[in-house]
Amino acid sequence: MKEIKKLSDLLDTYISILTQRMRSRKKDVNIYNQWEIIAEKENLSFDSYLDDFKNNTLFIHVNHPGNAQQIRMKSKKIINEFNGVFPNLNVKKINISVDTVFDINQNVPCGTFGKDI
Repeated sequence: MKEIKKLSDLLDTYISILTQRMRSRKKDVNIYNQWEIIAEKENLSFDSYLDDFKNNTLFIHVNHPGNAQQIRMKSKKIINEFNGVFPNLNVKKINISVDTVFDINQNVPCGTFGKDI
């Protein structure tokens, strides 16, 4: 029979895990700052962010396919800039994910979008 845990114990465990993850990310904070510098320098959208770096790959999230295309067109330059600042990372690829979020609580009847109701 499974043991029933208190909600407070579950929350403590969850907070502990999040704290550990944030501490490990702080070690790599320079990588994230560098993405912001490169994005600004290359006139890339501010609606993009560096999510992770694994296996010589930068994992970047954007909110629109057009932003993803801009990054793809400049990927060689972005990789070269990262490798210039962090040669030990040996960045080889960029993986771009488009995050599209829809507001499911939006109660707009069909055919009325943009019209006064």
